[in-house]
Amino acid sequence: IMLIMIEQEILKSIFNKDIDLARKIYLKDKKEITNILKKTRLSNFFLELLDLNEDNKDKLEKIKNRILHRNIVILDEVKTLSKLFNDEGINYSFIKGASSILSFKELMSRRFTSDIDVLIDINHFKQLHTLLSKQEFNPIFDYTYDYSKSKLNHSFEKIKLKSGLVVDFHFRITHPLHFKNCPLTKYVLDNSIHLKNFHNIRITNETSIYLNALFQIFLKKESD
Repeated sequence: IMLIMIEQEILKSIFNKDIDLARKIYLKDKKEITNILKKTRLSNFFLELLDLNEDNKDKLEKIKNRILHRNIVILDEVKTLSKLFNDEGINYSFIKGASSILSFKELMSRRFTSDIDVLIDINHFKQLHTLLSKQEFNPIFDYTYDYSKSKLNHSFEKIKLKSGLVVDFHFRITHPLHFKNCPLTKYVLDNSIHLKNFHNIRITNETSIYLNALFQIFLKKESD
């Protein structure tokens, strides 16, 4: 509970750009802050509020540049995948990292994205299996299985692209251990938006991003 409270204070300082609060949090809970920042996706926003020496400022800029370059590669792959999904008539939505950096431009150099997460309509698994097979990704998931009864996970397939990036395919947003029937999956798919100014990619809308963030923070105990 204490870590959640500290993380909420970190988010509060970021949202309000409150330099005094950021300094107070860092000085009071430096050890806990370090552990939290290792897993949070928004650590750069918090660090920018602190008085960093020139050496640390330089390190922060290098980190931001690496994140920017990685996210450029990720969006290029997202563009390619999106065209494949659209051509096959698959109902999908890019979620988490890809959706966030496309919705909020200030995240491009600040939000580290580890992989590409995409939510797939459970009724379109056969089309997806056919598509991945044609692209020689050798999918291993069984499209005849009723994943709505799965109690183990919320993703069903991972593939590695030539770029080295991993695509994580989800059939639901929340983990079955948290909700028997996911309260977000249908909403995310029904309310995903087409980015007409970016290759007609489908991503979660802003409300879905906020709802997923609340789930990550309060139930999974991590910031996304």
